[in-house]
Amino acid sequence: MIKAKVYGVEVGKKPNISGKFVILKYPGSTIEIGHSFVCRSVEASHPSCGLARIKTLAPKARVSIGNRVEMIGTSLTCRSTFIMIGDNSKIESNCIIVDSDFHFTDPARRTDFNEEEDDGVKIGRNVLI
Repeated sequence: MIKAKVYGVEVGKKPNISGKFVILKYPGSTIEIGHSFVCRSVEASHPSCGLARIKTLAPKARVSIGNRVEMIGTSLTCRSTFIMIGDNSKIESNCIIVDSDFHFTDPARRTDFNEEEDDGVKIGRNVLI
């Protein structure tokens, strides 16, 4: 979690990280992690566990993780809006949460980078995914 602090990621008290945890923060974006955060990654706790990661891809992207949240091999990618996870939530193995589908199905628009199609993700408190 030292690397997270170097990159300006706010981390609460008592994080518990097992395995490789990747944080990629775009300059100007925001990543906040609450108290007692638990993260398991790359078979640290279960054979089906993938790589845990949080990524922001634009200056206005915001990721906010509440207190006592547990992520097991979870990937969060926020391109241009927000991803919020409420307190006491648990996200199980290999779940991918994004605020964008990152492309258009219309071939004429596939090269567009249109943030207007993105939409924020809000996961409430006490949620199991």
